[in-house]
Amino acid sequence: MTKCFLCYSESYKPLMLRMKNLLVGIGFEVDVFDEPAQESTDKITKERISAADCVLVLLGPHAKPDTSTTRTILAPAQRPMAEATLANALEKPVVLILHHEVSPPPFFSDQTWPHFDFWSAENFFDNVHHVVKRLLELKESFELPRDTNYEIKKVEFINRIESRDSLVSASYNEIIARNPCARFSHSIDTAKDETPEAAIGQVTCNISQTLGEPKTIKIITTKVTDFEYSYVVEVSPKLRRGETIGYRRFNRIRNRFPLTRSELETRIGKPGFPEVYGRRFYGDAFDVVADLRSLRFAIHFPWDVNIVSYDVVVLDYETRDRNEAVTAKARNFLKFRLDEVMGERILELIIDRPNINHSYYLLYEPGD
Repeated sequence: MTKCFLCYSESYKPLMLRMKNLLVGIGFEVDVFDEPAQESTDKITKERISAADCVLVLLGPHAKPDTSTTRTILAPAQRPMAEATLANALEKPVVLILHHEVSPPPFFSDQTWPHFDFWSAENFFDNVHHVVKRLLELKESFELPRDTNYEIKKVEFINRIESRDSLVSASYNEIIARNPCARFSHSIDTAKDETPEAAIGQVTCNISQTLGEPKTIKIITTKVTDFEYSYVVEVSPKLRRGETIGYRRFNRIRNRFPLTRSELETRIGKPGFPEVYGRRFYGDAFDVVADLRSLRFAIHFPWDVNIVSYDVVVLDYETRDRNEAVTAKARNFLKFRLDEVMGERILELIIDRPNINHSYYLLYEPGD
């Protein structure tokens, strides 16, 4: 069980007891040092913080403020402030809970922390959902694989065909950090189709954050060929352990998807045409090379495009052999639907926990 060391000041002990119960309810083992007056306090505190997996600091003033006077910036109590400093020096994951008008230590000032009146039970209950969110993120970070810096919680990868010439590749990633991290690699490619008609052309990129504390986000291009555009999404400040971020990318490129049978036939048999498509189908691939909780993979066709049939095929990422069992499972989650509002025909695969180290091919057969 994940052990959390709980720091507080004696003046707001009732809040500490509520927080302790909350931590236990979420699934933490809680350690509270309640003997600050004894000798060797600093040594014992360091030993217990060192033995903990993470630290929760209730950072308020030494005594209850006088609410009858004008509110000013309050100095934090010495003991929890010192323990927050020590936890940071020991590189422990830390969550701060602040009393109103108390500022965090400089090394935690780049984050937004839950805050409320420590002496008001009503104010605590009005804000406890913010506290629970941070604690759940912290708890979840310890449940991630130990050999990765982050886990991808959710991916949406959508090809929206605007016309015979234009395609928008719309992507969404939701990521939770296992360790502090700031760079995430992505690419747009042609699913191994290297015929001239598949070249992606000029790429126009836009990115926006949709989830998590606001970050500065930029795209750094790392590789450009006729058939691949690779880039890194860099966020600042970097994600702390347990923090979640979501961001969307909209990339406009040249449309490579044939929309009629005759357009497809001009490519079949040419050097560079993927064998997996055979002589009837075309499509796109999504490579699952990391643990992924949820995937939505789709192609959006204009309303007037005739789709005769469709399928999904799953290949082993390394050997490129077809995995029949995983393919049969994926077919249960494949849908083709009409969206009358958007005026589109949508082929989509929505699947939880897709098989790692496999390539999912979304296939369609165009008609005339």
